[in-house]
Amino acid sequence: VIGFHLPFSNRLLAAGLGLKRSFAPNAWIIVQPDNQVIFKVTKSEMGQGVWTSLPMILAEEMDLDWSTIKIEQALESEGTGGSRSIRGLWKPLRKAGATAKDMLLEAAAQEWKVEKSDCVAENGMINHKPTGKKFKYGELAIAASKLSLPGKVLLKNPSDFKLIGTDALRKDTPLKVNGQAQFAMDVHLEGMVYAFVVRCPIFGGTLKSMDTRKAMAINGVLNIFEVSNGI
Repeated sequence: VIGFHLPFSNRLLAAGLGLKRSFAPNAWIIVQPDNQVIFKVTKSEMGQGVWTSLPMILAEEMDLDWSTIKIEQALESEGTGGSRSIRGLWKPLRKAGATAKDMLLEAAAQEWKVEKSDCVAENGMINHKPTGKKFKYGELAIAASKLSLPGKVLLKNPSDFKLIGTDALRKDTPLKVNGQAQFAMDVHLEGMVYAFVVRCPIFGGTLKSMDTRKAMAINGVLNIFEVSNGI
């Protein structure tokens, strides 16, 4: 599952039964009243840059301020491989971003009681061209959460891209530099022990014998035993 829509989620949000005071038009995006946009990444970041490239696709169509995007790792469906992240999510993320932007434009038009065609989205804000009035996306979160999803949205012409194709700052770099990023090696459970396999240095070789006395004498060593391709 790369994304889904809960058909009554906007009504639940409006009734205060969902993510209170936030705008969540689909499974990827949450626009908060403080203007921060949470993006749920459904792929694992393994150095290939999906914490940056996937949000860029969404941000492009949504006309977001790149600095307002916060990344959260989705807890399910994180299968990643085969260089399929961009290929598989290119169109769905573009549609998700365009849909969210359309709803924010509609919310602004209703608030101002103007034509939506007179409103334009740019850098995380909705501008009313005739008057110069502006709304931050976050200021429209509650109003947008009460709207129904649009039937069809237009995607940008690639010639109009402003973010895609640029050298955007990677979203995962600060966490890896300051030590906040959590890796498998950071997992520590009660009673946890560590193991490693010593293999034969010659391909196809098998164990003939082993003397474990010195190794077992080391403090903390619990056991040494043979496995199919080593010890």
